Amino acid sequence: MGRQAGGLVGRESERAFLRLVLDEDGPLVMFVHGIGGVGKSTLLNALVHEARAAGAAVVALDGGTIEPTSRGFLDAVSTATAHPSACLEEVVEGLGALGPRVILALDGYEAMRLLDPWLRQTFVPALVDHVRVVIASRDRPVPGWSMGMGRLFRSLPLDNLPPADAERLLARDGVTGDDAIRINRLARGHPLSLRLAAAALTSGPGLDSDATSAAVIVRELTELYLARLDPVTRQVLDAASVVRRPTLSLLRAMLPDVAPQEAHDRLQGLPFVELGNDGLVLHETVREVVAGYLRSSDPDRSRRYRIAAWRQLRDEGSRAAWAELPRYTADLLYIAENPNLREAWFPSTEQRYGVDAARASDLPAILEIARRQFPDESIAVVEAWWEMAPSALRVARNGRDEVVGFCGVSDPERLPRRLCDADPVARRWRDHLRERPLGTGERAVGHHFERADPLDPSQALVHAALGLEVSRTWMALRPHLRRHYTVVRDLSELEHPVLRGAELLPGPPLVIDGTRRYPALIDFGPASVDGWLTALIATELHVEEDCMLDVGQRQLVVDGRRVHLTRLELGVFRALFERPGRVVERADLLREVWGYHDEGGSNVIEAVVRSLRRKLDHRADMIETVRGVGYRFVAPR
Repeated sequence: MGRQAGGLVGRESERAFLRLVLDEDGPLVMFVHGIGGVGKSTLLNALVHEARAAGAAVVALDGGTIEPTSRGFLDAVSTATAHPSACLEEVVEGLGALGPRVILALDGYEAMRLLDPWLRQTFVPALVDHVRVVIASRDRPVPGWSMGMGRLFRSLPLDNLPPADAERLLARDGVTGDDAIRINRLARGHPLSLRLAAAALTSGPGLDSDATSAAVIVRELTELYLARLDPVTRQVLDAASVVRRPTLSLLRAMLPDVAPQEAHDRLQGLPFVELGNDGLVLHETVREVVAGYLRSSDPDRSRRYRIAAWRQLRDEGSRAAWAELPRYTADLLYIAENPNLREAWFPSTEQRYGVDAARASDLPAILEIARRQFPDESIAVVEAWWEMAPSALRVARNGRDEVVGFCGVSDPERLPRRLCDADPVARRWRDHLRERPLGTGERAVGHHFERADPLDPSQALVHAALGLEVSRTWMALRPHLRRHYTVVRDLSELEHPVLRGAELLPGPPLVIDGTRRYPALIDFGPASVDGWLTALIATELHVEEDCMLDVGQRQLVVDGRRVHLTRLELGVFRALFERPGRVVERADLLREVWGYHDEGGSNVIEAVVRSLRRKLDHRADMIETVRGVGYRFVAPR
C-alpha cells in the first residue's frame, strides 16, 4: 500500500461502505474502482488498519507483484499466510484458518486482468464464508462479477474529494485560505492533483484553468513542479521514469554518478511517489509526462537509461527465483516503448468484456458469430472443435452475459486425431510437431479462429480481451512453453510486435473457403517467454545481446563463454559498454574508474584495454581506439 495510507482525509461514507465486509451478512467481494490518483490505495489501506484494529486477520497483496496466473496467485497468498502450498484447496484452508474474520486485500488489480476469470469462477467461490475479498482497481469490474455473485458482490466507484475535504487535505500540506480555494478550483478535488499543486506552491503561470480532466490537470501541474526541481533530483526522476520500479540496483545501473541510496531518498520525497510492496512507485500519469519530456528533449539519454536498465534486469532476471519472475517480466515490458507489445500484457483500454471457458449453452451464439463471417467449410471446422475439443474454446461476454467473440486456445500435441483430420490448420500443427518434436518437459500452445461479433460496436475491445487469454496461457505455461502455433490470413500480421520472430510452417499456404491461410509458429527458445521478451526489447533498443556484461558476477559472457574481470577491467568495459557507439574520453575513464582528475595515468587505461581485448578474443575489435581522444564500444555486426 502507498505511504499516504495513514493520512486519509474525508471519505467517511466510502469507509463506512467498505466496512460492510466486516459484518456477518456483508458482501463476500468489495470492488473499489476509480481513475489514477483518486486515492484507491489510501482508502484500501485505511480499511486494512480498521480491520486489524477490529481483530480481523488481513492479507494485503499488490497485484503488480503477482504473476497473473493461478499458480502465481496461489504462491503469493501461501507466502503471505506462511502456509506453503500450491494447491487451491490448501491455500483456501490456510486463509480460513487465520481467524474468525479474514480480509484478502488486492491492490493494483488492473495488473491482474489476465487472472480475472479464474479469480471470479474458481478462487472466490472456493473461499469459506468468513473470508472476504476487497479489490482496488483503475478498471471497473467486468459484468461477470455481479452476474455471478449477485448481492454478495458490491462495487464502489471512487470520485474526487468534495471541496471541504479537498481544503482539509491542502491544509495538511500547509496550503490554506485563498490559495487552497484557487488550487482546488483547478484540481477539482483530485487528490494527486491537490498534492502536486501544493508542492508547486500554488503559483501556476501558464496553467490551464479550463482543464476538465484529471489527467490534463496532473500533466500541467507536473510541468510546473518539474521546473522547480534541482538538477540532481530531476536527473534521478528522469531515470526513474523509464522503469516500472526504480530499485537501488536499477538506479545504480542508470546513474553511476549518483549514490543509489541518495537517488532512492530523493525519489521517495516527491509527492507523486509512493512506497509500495514492490518498492517505489511513480504515479503512472506523472511517469508518462516525465518520460515523454525526456524522449523529446534528450532521446540519447532516454535510450541510455533504458539500455542500462535492460541489461540490469536481464542479468537479475537470469538469476531470479521462480516467484520473482513476474516482476522482471513486468519490468522488461515497461522498458518497451512499442505500445502494442505492452498492451498484450497490460492493456490500457477499459475492460468491458470477461473471457471464460465456453459453456454448453454457448454453441448457438458461437455458430451465429461464425456464420456472420465464415463460409460453410470454416463453420464445419468450428463445429468439429466444439464436438472433439470443447475445453479449448474461450468466449468473450458483454455486460448482458451475451457471447460477443470466441477463439480456440489448445495444446496442439493433445488434439484428437479426428479433429486434426477435420481441420487443415490443426493438421499442419500436428505434422510440424511430428517432424520437429519438442524436448523433454517443453510445451506448445495453439491459437485459432479468433473472431468478434461484427454487430458488436466495440470489436477491438473484444479482440483485446481474447488476446489477453492467450497472454495468460503463455504466462501459465512458462518456463516450459517453447512454441506458439497460430494461423494468419495476411503475411502483414507477422509484423505485429507480439508475432515478431514468427516463421511460416513448411509447406504451401492452405486454401480454406477459397482464401489463403498461413500456419505459423513462434519458437520462444530454451529461455521460454522471458528470454523471447528480452530479445524483443533488445531489438527495439538496437542492443546486441551476444556479448553481455554480468556486473554481479564481474564477468564477460562472450559466445556463451564466461570470462572473469578484474575490478579495473569491469570499470573500463562497463563505462564503454553502457555508451554504445559513443566516444568515452580518457579523462572520463580516469575519473570514473580510477578517480583521477588529470591525464597522468593514461597509460594504465591502455594496459587495461589490452587485457580486455585479449579476453574478448575474436571480438576484440568491439573496443575501438579513437586516437587522441579515448575509446568507443562498437556492438558486433
